Amino acid sequence: MPHNAPPVGLLKNMNDENSRYYDDYWKTMREWLPNPSVSPRQRQLFMEFVKPETVVLDVGCGNGEHYGRFLASITPEYYGVDISDAAIEVAQSHGIRARQHNLQAPLPFPNEMFDIIICLEVLEHLFAPDFVLGEMHRVLKPGGHIIFSVPNIAHISNRIRAVLGGFSPGGTPETSSRRPWADPHIRFFTVRSIKAFVAEQNLRLLDLHGEGFALFNTMPVLSPLAAHLVGWERLKAWSRPFEFLAKWWPSLCANHLFVILGRGE
Repeated sequence: MPHNAPPVGLLKNMNDENSRYYDDYWKTMREWLPNPSVSPRQRQLFMEFVKPETVVLDVGCGNGEHYGRFLASITPEYYGVDISDAAIEVAQSHGIRARQHNLQAPLPFPNEMFDIIICLEVLEHLFAPDFVLGEMHRVLKPGGHIIFSVPNIAHISNRIRAVLGGFSPGGTPETSSRRPWADPHIRFFTVRSIKAFVAEQNLRLLDLHGEGFALFNTMPVLSPLAAHLVGWERLKAWSRPFEFLAKWWPSLCANHLFVILGRGE
């Protein structure tokens, strides 16, 4: 068994349960499918690292409607894996060489195959994110890069919510505040824990930055009350001028943390 893989006795039941859960997730949660737009920072990263000859792996590619079509338009060597058959079917229609795969098992690719590995908003969903990061390291070419992002559980709104006795995993609006025990986010990251997480896999941390201030639409109690008066979209708009705070102080002000890694020595 690969290092850090879950115990063999747990894999079958976990694989079955995970497959059913995420098939339902992609089939039924239409109001919470990923935003099809690419953020300016994501576009910048993709344009910097992905070229027509680049071999790309998208770990947890989903249905490809967020950024998959954009990457498929850049390189024909764009591969994806996801646990959901429903998501894979849609991803393939967008030009992604996608296949169904449970990330609790080793990636179905040879060593040192990929120039770039992308894993956006996936690791927080996984039972063993350390195992998956180790697998990404294994299939990464020398000189290649891993780009991943995770929610920042230590965002200021979460800190305030904790002081008030609450907790929001941040997975979907259907579960985050009202039913956090049913939320799909099961692992949680901060700037400090990401650095330890990366070092454990002998990967080099090349860049870590924050994105998404979003304070006005994530505050506990106050945001729902304000949204009732002015609407959620206006609250989001009010946060945008303060986006620089996410970059300036990511540990406190960033909703999401973007990380760029290189292979270890």
